[in-house]
Amino acid sequence: MTENHVKIILVGGGERSVPAVKSLVERPDVKIHYYLIQKGRSDEKTVYPTLQELATDAGIEYDLHPSGESLSDEQIDKLQSFSGDAIIGSGIWRAYLPERVWEATEYGFIANHGSLLPEYRGWANINWYMINGESEYGLQAFQLSNDIDAGKLVYDEQDGTPLNVTIEIDEEMYISDLQTEVRRKHAEQINDIIDLLKRDTITFIKQDESSATYCCHRGPEDGEIDWGDGTREIYNFVRAQADPYPGAYSYYNNEKFKILRADIPEDMDDYVGRIPGKIVERNADGTVDVLTGDGVLRIEEITVGKQKEPKTFLDSVRNTLGYDAQSRSQELESKLEELTEKVKTN
Repeated sequence: MTENHVKIILVGGGERSVPAVKSLVERPDVKIHYYLIQKGRSDEKTVYPTLQELATDAGIEYDLHPSGESLSDEQIDKLQSFSGDAIIGSGIWRAYLPERVWEATEYGFIANHGSLLPEYRGWANINWYMINGESEYGLQAFQLSNDIDAGKLVYDEQDGTPLNVTIEIDEEMYISDLQTEVRRKHAEQINDIIDLLKRDTITFIKQDESSATYCCHRGPEDGEIDWGDGTREIYNFVRAQADPYPGAYSYYNNEKFKILRADIPEDMDDYVGRIPGKIVERNADGTVDVLTGDGVLRIEEITVGKQKEPKTFLDSVRNTLGYDAQSRSQELESKLEELTEKVKTN
């Protein structure tokens, strides 16, 4: 970079991008030539108007880009015509950018990945970290390439250190708590990228492919609890899929309910006669204790359409949580027989 300010294009959206973009538009040493705002999915649509407002107030040209759709020829032309320092990814971005777009800039497309690459490439990294019981979460700055999260890592050439940050995952932390901290660290690291560009001390080093690990996509249907798992595993599973995600769920009398909060109680009885998913205590404070594969999970908050006290809904220690396909099949067969008889009599 030869001028006294860094020339960039911004792409991205979602809550994570808001503090980052706020900080960038306030920097006198940053010139944002164009902003391609990720419009977002249903759970992100409340965010993009804030990003629009930030761009408008700062006099930045922008376009809205629907999540998952291909870029228009006009958008590609705008990106390709830019010959500044870098394209900076802030927050969530889900559209492919052609390689010729990156090559038009000096340093390519630089973003933060939600893991310490080359580990946890792919989907739903923040959720998988918590599901897997990791003690810390990482953000890694890297240069995007054509392969999934396989681009070169950003380093500070002056001291030879990678540009990343770690966040402790406390055992009491839920996914929304981790996201709050990630938003703050993401903004800091985006500004650290700008500082490296300004000092012209940014360099890029290939990832160690032999250490690469991957995460698959997670959807709402992947949130069903296996009560045969260990207590700690289920507890992590609940925490990792709580609000703003669809939630971990189970069934009671074949009615689906979501668990919002849970805990691991201390000093529980040792069940040598154990049926995972069996309700064993309905407590005075409204919580309910359920057997797992190796202990007990205490259910503290649930929703069944709307939020309910666990003890009110889970009303018997005779019952076991989980979907009973056999009883549901018998119920449906019975209803079918009733309908058949009604048709015959009419």
